[in-house]
Amino acid sequence: MGDLAITGNAEVTKGASSSAAIGNLPNYSDAKITVSGGNLKSESDLIRNYEGSVEISGGESTTTGAGSVVRNSSGNLTITGGTLTAESADNAVYVGSNSKVNITGATIKSTNGSVYVEDPITTEIEVDKNSGTLKTKEVEGYGVFLTKDGKEITGKYEDIIFKVTIDGKEVTDIELVYGNEANIVLTAFLGSEELELSNPVLSEVEDAQVTAYSDGKLTALKVGSTKLSVKLGEASSTINVTVVAAAQEQPEQPEEPEQPEITEPSEQPEQPEQPEEPEQAEQETEDNIDTPATGDYIIPATIILVVVVAANVIYFIRKKTK
Repeated sequence: MGDLAITGNAEVTKGASSSAAIGNLPNYSDAKITVSGGNLKSESDLIRNYEGSVEISGGESTTTGAGSVVRNSSGNLTITGGTLTAESADNAVYVGSNSKVNITGATIKSTNGSVYVEDPITTEIEVDKNSGTLKTKEVEGYGVFLTKDGKEITGKYEDIIFKVTIDGKEVTDIELVYGNEANIVLTAFLGSEELELSNPVLSEVEDAQVTAYSDGKLTALKVGSTKLSVKLGEASSTINVTVVAAAQEQPEQPEEPEQPEITEPSEQPEQPEQPEEPEQAEQETEDNIDTPATGDYIIPATIILVVVVAANVIYFIRKKTK
């Protein structure tokens, strides 16, 4: 119900029985078993975990009878070191439903698969390939996959995503020029994990007269179209491939003769100085009438004055005579 730590030279031995040598009881999710050393041996299950957690980092753990070294009914299991050996049982580690298991170290050995998963649908598990072999109950649509960094995981085939790249560029369709070749790089992902792919994976060409595929190299044999099949277990996808004719080379055009360069004079010749224009005479008045000089009025005025004086004299003489 609580915490149990096994370390140093501790020795745990359990005889034949259906019960486990060490176990976390059901309904105690906080219960924890830690094994970092010691010598543990049992004919039945050595460690049984229901809803708590088990951490193994060292020690020698062995079962001699039908029991597993660890039976993880549910809960969390972490193995980072030690040696786990099932001498007679099919599996050294048995994983039930609703489990979370991470095995990154240790040496796990048994007669038929190091780690067995009863329910891959509800189990989250990673097993280092160097630690042991992961097997699962056959569930339609699920499988065991090796990741690029050397772990075995379970997952659904339909969740696998394929990516095809040519010269570092991801493509969904491939176009080749007749007679050319393309080096294809194929990757597959299950969630965030990149999967390790066996070669060749692009295994089928719909029309082998159009293209040929071998060891990651696609060769264009004939103008036309076909498909490449991408397969990984039950997962598959297709890629459209089109082969086009090589473009005809255009005849070289004769070079045009070079046109002589026309150089412009760097300096313009100096223009002769223009003579200054004479100043314009003052403009005439708006009515264009010359103003008469003062002397032009003297003679007419004198005549008029004489006539007036003479007329007055004659008038007074006649008046006096009467």
